[in-house]
Parts: sequence; structure tokens; C-alpha cells
Amino acid sequence: AYAMVGMGAVLAASVRAPLTAILLLFEMTRDYHIALPVMAAVGLSIWLTEQLHPPAIYPSARRRQEPKGLTVQEVMVPPSLLLQQDTPLREALERLLQQKCHSALVVDGQERLRGILTLEDLERALAHREAGELAELTVEQVSQAPVLTTFPDEAVAVAAEPMYEYCV
Repeated sequence: AYAMVGMGAVLAASVRAPLTAILLLFEMTRDYHIALPVMAAVGLSIWLTEQLHPPAIYPSARRRQEPKGLTVQEVMVPPSLLLQQDTPLREALERLLQQKCHSALVVDGQERLRGILTLEDLERALAHREAGELAELTVEQVSQAPVLTTFPDEAVAVAAEPMYEYCV
């Protein structure tokens, strides 16, 4: 019984799935007497795991892992695809598929950022519009705007703050 309880605690801590560990152990043993010790051991193991190794999905954990002193310019990657805001939707879809991109930056005539177009935006437009309407739509009408922006000389930690707030 002690070995089974320990096995459940190790499983819960390593996979971070306490309920799965408890149910799996109960299904294996079919013993009601082991349920409370398993729950206590699993609860303790999950608590210890969270204290020693917090998951990276929480903003506080992400902030600790950011490299200090890096600027946006040092980590930024040039955009792979730029689309003019008056580009027809059909042409935009063809270019996204041709270049195997998931998204593209939407710019105006002076190449100022006006939005972001993703494949999900195109799917949403296809789902909610008639075929005749799609031929008349432009990238500007379907893209997501406004977008979060930053400057090349800004610190990565400072630039990431609005993104954490937007995503969480």
C-alpha cells in the first residue's frame, strides 16, 4: 500500500495531474482504504512541485526567466510577409499559402504598420460572408487592428509587459 501511495504521488508531481493520479491508483487497487492516504500524498507532492518548480505559464514565472538587459532589436526577427492594406483577400490568401506563413503584417503605402492578418481571420471571413462579398473584401477589412507595438531600443522586459496583460 505504501508503494502504491508513493507511486501515485510521484505520478501526480511529474505529470502535474493530481486527479488523474488519484483516479488511476483507485482504478488499479479498487481499495477504498487507500483513497485518503493517496489524496494526502498527491496533494503534498503537487504543492511541493509548484513551490519548487512553478509552471512557465504564469506571468510571474515568465518574468523571472527573461534575459536581463536585452533590447527588442537584439531578439526581433524581420517579418516574412508584408501585405498592403488594399490587397484583395483572395490574393492575400494565395500569398500566405504560397509562402507557408500563418500570419502577415498589414501596412499602408508608407509601410507603416496597420494590423496583422492571420489564417484564422481569413477563416472567420469565409465563414461569415457570402461568396460575392469575399471578392470585394480587402486585407484591411479583415485584419486585426490596432496592434501592440514597441521600439527597437526598448528593453525586452518592458516591451513584454503589455503583451502579458493582453494575453492573460
